[in-house]
Amino acid sequence: LASDLDVFEVLQRIDARAREKCSPLEWHVTTVVECAQRSQIEDSDLDSIMTGLFQSADQCLAIYDEDGAAHLLETAVELLTKRTPMARRIPLILPLNLESLCKVVYSKQIRHQKLDDDGMGLMKFMCQFEVQAVYALMFMDKMPNSPFAIDPRALPLDQVLKLSLSPTKKHVTSSIRANLEALIYKHCPEIFDYTTSIHPLQSTHYSNTVLFDVTPEVVGRAIRKCTLSNDDHSINDPEGLFAERLYLQARTCYPTSNVDREATAALLATYGKRSFMASSYAGLCRDPLLLLKCTVKAWNKKGIRRIILMILHRLLESNEVIIRESYSSDEVVMEYLAARDLIVLRCCLVVGSGILLVNQCEGDDFSKNRNGKVICPVVMSTARFMVSKRPGLAAGVIKQGLPEVAVDWLVEFVPESLADAHLLTRMLEKRELTAVEKLATADAALRITIIHGSRNEIDAQPLAYAALSLLVSSFFLVVGPVGVPVNVTCEERSGQDITLNCRRAMFRMLSALQGITGIRTCLKSEALLALTKLAGLCKNDVNGSGLTGAAAKKRNILMKEIWDTVVRTISALGGGVQI
Repeated sequence: LASDLDVFEVLQRIDARAREKCSPLEWHVTTVVECAQRSQIEDSDLDSIMTGLFQSADQCLAIYDEDGAAHLLETAVELLTKRTPMARRIPLILPLNLESLCKVVYSKQIRHQKLDDDGMGLMKFMCQFEVQAVYALMFMDKMPNSPFAIDPRALPLDQVLKLSLSPTKKHVTSSIRANLEALIYKHCPEIFDYTTSIHPLQSTHYSNTVLFDVTPEVVGRAIRKCTLSNDDHSINDPEGLFAERLYLQARTCYPTSNVDREATAALLATYGKRSFMASSYAGLCRDPLLLLKCTVKAWNKKGIRRIILMILHRLLESNEVIIRESYSSDEVVMEYLAARDLIVLRCCLVVGSGILLVNQCEGDDFSKNRNGKVICPVVMSTARFMVSKRPGLAAGVIKQGLPEVAVDWLVEFVPESLADAHLLTRMLEKRELTAVEKLATADAALRITIIHGSRNEIDAQPLAYAALSLLVSSFFLVVGPVGVPVNVTCEERSGQDITLNCRRAMFRMLSALQGITGIRTCLKSEALLALTKLAGLCKNDVNGSGLTGAAAKKRNILMKEIWDTVVRTISALGGGVQI
């Protein structure tokens, strides 16, 4: 038999071996938390325990489903932020640590590796990444201005949320995952929109081979090949559809931020005649309008255009969260977001109206080379989403002035513009706009009322009355001054011909009135009343002008043109004119 001393030594050796194999946190998480809260553990000892936990994938796997795991991380962060002096408030997990681990976890070699002897394989590394990410996010939440705080958008959090980890099946959702989702929702809620599963895509060729191993670099090369080629007939992907499929396929396997960064670098490769490399996805989130600098050739290709708008939508969502966190004044935030969205909406209208679709081989006259409207569902949905989300956006872009084809596209494909009817009515009633701007606004407002007014007659009727009243009151500005054979009224700053611009807007409004349907009886009655007044003004002007010579001839031609258009419009509405 061994002596008592020998037995004690044997027990010590056995306990030492047990401590080497299993972390004390695997069994005593609550004890460590209570000792730390009662200041019974030195800061250095607590750092040593947490460092050992973070560096061991097996320990992270062991405590992942424990009830107090998240509480342990929260306690460690809280005690860290209370340390003095400030120089000691350095987190144990730095941004470079997380980035290095995420490259290991989401690399192609690790992703396709087989399960290890315990059947866990990659799961323990994923648990380790989630534990470190929760600690880093908690530190960022407590000390957002620290130079050691991470940027959550630089991490593949969308890939993390797609996977459901539960090594021991002890709980449906572990405390680590619950805290991770809560922190993501607080600081970057738009990431939850990127977690929709995308099924693997087939090759565009006739084979049924699935596109494996599509890396972000492959996507970038496909986009460059499509956008940098001078001859669309010399490449296999003239419309960018194959590049779009590669982009979607890469998003199923790689973090969205990495794919978007590579795609953006490829899209902006020719900007400024030099190669552009996006420094980071976080930088793109802070300046999403940089993506609008893509070449016209990129916007004209269907697949590339859809890639641009998909990336832009995510960048705008992230940018809005960043702006709201950066400024405390709601007025400043709303002013910035309105100005930003106004630029994006204007670009959507220019693209959708077909202004960019020109044939460069036939000259530089864009008005003659325009090929018509672009029927792109992604452009339409982007414009409709922005107008519905930001009240006053449609009224703002109309006030700034749009080409006629862009106005027609807005009226036809964005019915949400009717929600700004009260703002358009106020714009027509006030004296903030010039005569040309008022008639152009009245033209757009009248078209919105005629096409979409049946959705909300309460707001549509005042807007229609204001537009028709402006049409009648602008008659003498349209026909020009009496006795002058040329148009002499011009804008003070731009020098544009006021009479000619107002005349064009008036004929557009008369043409739009012919589209009033029979069920809109109130609108039809008001339109007939306004048209009757215009017909009377034409008749009186011809009979009582007293002009002779060239001035009379030119004025009579204009009056006849207005008269014929008014009579044709009245007939289309079912009315009549007494001659």
